[in-house]
Amino acid sequence: MAELRLVRSMAAAQRQFFSNVDFYNFVDTIAERLRHCHRITDAERLHTLIHKVAWTTSTELFGELRIALRKTQETEDLADFGLASDITAAVETLDHALSSKGRSRHSRVPHEKT
Repeated sequence: MAELRLVRSMAAAQRQFFSNVDFYNFVDTIAERLRHCHRITDAERLHTLIHKVAWTTSTELFGELRIALRKTQETEDLADFGLASDITAAVETLDHALSSKGRSRHSRVPHEKT
């Protein structure tokens, strides 16, 4: 299973995700902000992927989230620069997590303590 790791890029330079749940919460925030921008279809797609679909692996979910977030970027320019930047950061984080570098054992986030 893949785990998320900080992506070092301009869009994601200040964004850290310490667990998959941390990242999912970030995507939920993006979805809520999309709703406020009247991008209901995009918001519902993200919500459905995270909360209504049973995934066999986190990698499968990451791939679907990446596709949905990229479509959000392509559909129309967002007037909210902060939201557009957060979507870019999420896509770059997923790109890294799904790359061979992101999946190496040295870049995995430690399991959360319960």
